[in-house]
Amino acid sequence: MLQTIQAIFGLFVLLKIFYYFIMLILKCLGIVKWEDESPQQQNQLQQQVEQNTSIIQNSHQEKKENEKTKKKKSSKQKKQEKVMKSMLEKKEDEVKLKQNEQKQIVTQQQIEFHRMEMQRLQDLKRIEETLRQEQKKEIERQVQLKLEELTNKLQNKQSVNKQQQKKSKR
Repeated sequence: MLQTIQAIFGLFVLLKIFYYFIMLILKCLGIVKWEDESPQQQNQLQQQVEQNTSIIQNSHQEKKENEKTKKKKSSKQKKQEKVMKSMLEKKEDEVKLKQNEQKQIVTQQQIEFHRMEMQRLQDLKRIEETLRQEQKKEIERQVQLKLEELTNKLQNKQSVNKQQQKKSKR
């Protein structure tokens, strides 16, 4: 609003200057006579010029004051923005910490799970090995029993053969 008023006064001043410039050119060319201006008109024009310059000066002063207040406001806003940024950064840091903690918990759980799996695998290997050992022992025992049985049969046959030979010799 203030800027539009200043722009209007500025245009008015420019129009006045342009008017005087054109009048000066016309007077120099002789189209308009120099005597047309009366002292009363000159005083009136001079007063208007003075009023316009004072209005422009006032508007410049108001503009400077507005800029100062804007700077003050902007410094307050900057402080608020800094505070907001720091709060946001703190919140982001907290969120990152929580995420890291959750990742660590998940990682620890995964490590524990893998450890348990490895323990289970080792237990299974031990059980498998003991079963093999037991099977091997059982097979050896059965082989031993079979061998004994066969040796017994063989001895029985040999003894029967000896008896038959003895009988046959008799």
